[in-house]
Amino acid sequence: MTIFPHHHGTGPDLSPDKASGAAAVLESPRARKRVYIVDDHRFFVAGLSSLINHCSDLEVCGSAADGAHVVRDVRRLHPDLVILDIKLPRTDGLTIARGLRRVFGDIPIVFISSLAEQRVRDEVSALGAASFIEKTQAPARVLEGIRRALGL
Repeated sequence: MTIFPHHHGTGPDLSPDKASGAAAVLESPRARKRVYIVDDHRFFVAGLSSLINHCSDLEVCGSAADGAHVVRDVRRLHPDLVILDIKLPRTDGLTIARGLRRVFGDIPIVFISSLAEQRVRDEVSALGAASFIEKTQAPARVLEGIRRALGL
């Protein structure tokens, strides 16, 4: 697993409500970080979704099998992180990542792939990926890479 440094914003404002003297949440924090998965293998998506959804701090908010609706879904679902396979039908993950960067700027992207070539890692790093995880990694390592990318 390769982790790339990536800047993330700060969390929600949890200031006390001075008018009532009670602690109030000014901006409701999400208890779980939302993850959007782009991968064309349904079995893999089901397994990764199950792994993520069993965590108390993470949840899958959506998925796609190709790049056709990723930008639209990310705009609608507001995930905290996108997990993106490199090899996809019609459009590859690197092209999708470029589109996400143009529209959303610094949204954290974790690339996950069975392609571990240095050339691929270099391209992923150049796109500002938060991390690159090989699909052969143990589940705990995959979760570790996701959490690091989210700054958890």
